[in-house]
Amino acid sequence: MDMGIVNAGQVPIYEDIPTEVKTLVDQVILNKSPNMDHVQRIIDYAQAEKERLDALKAAGGGPV
Repeated sequence: MDMGIVNAGQVPIYEDIPTEVKTLVDQVILNKSPNMDHVQRIIDYAQAEKERLDALKAAGGGPV
């Protein structure tokens, strides 16, 4: 990809991104982590987050 277009109004402020997410994304982008398990850990994080959001919706919770 040479260029991308983003909606600046929907880009989160860097400091507001949870540290765990920043660490996982940095490790995936740089393709290195202490145990070289960064890809599996970000997949596991995404699955857990999806399950959490699905459970919130099923319980009648509002937008996150």
